[in-house]
Amino acid sequence: MKKKCIFHIPFKIDKNYAAASQIRPMKMIQAFKDIGYDVDVVSGYGKERKEKIKVIKNNVKKGIKYDFVYSESSTEPTLLTEKNHLPIFPLMDFSFMKFCKKNNIKIGLFYRDIHWKFDQYKQSVGFLKRTVAYIFYYYDLFMYNKILDVMFLPSIEMGKYIPLRYNYERIKLPSGCDYIDCEDNQYKVYNDKINIFYSGGLGKLYDLEFGF
Repeated sequence: MKKKCIFHIPFKIDKNYAAASQIRPMKMIQAFKDIGYDVDVVSGYGKERKEKIKVIKNNVKKGIKYDFVYSESSTEPTLLTEKNHLPIFPLMDFSFMKFCKKNNIKIGLFYRDIHWKFDQYKQSVGFLKRTVAYIFYYYDLFMYNKILDVMFLPSIEMGKYIPLRYNYERIKLPSGCDYIDCEDNQYKVYNDKINIFYSGGLGKLYDLEFGF
């Protein structure tokens, strides 16, 4: 019987939007398939996720085995990922994870970033909206502590900025990109300065003043 896993993400994946939060999930799903897994994907807005969760729960009750759940956080709090950013489905995602844990399915989650803990977030988001968001960001972390076996991070150093104590293991997980082998002579230094190509977002939340 083919190995099975669950891929969970609390928002709709837009295949036409060239952002890391959209590209990485697709890369991870394909990676699981490439190593031999049949992947049941829980994604989309709340109503769509609800239907997919229902199918998986029925599978588990029928005796179908899943090796693990791999989830990815949103840059927004889990409960605020609907189009209107209202917590219309306040119990759904974490209730599903609790169900998986109860049925001895290991759960790992990639925590995408911690931008909301820094001054640049305060400067770009109004006080009321920011205060509400903080409550839900902390709620995510509180629930992760109850549910996760592993939290994957872009870097171990990022873990220093995550508030609250934790019971899960923390592991660095590489970027969801395609690796290309390059020869050393392709990287050249001019006038004792390193030339860097930056590929990523620009705007109020992205501070490119490195202090060089």
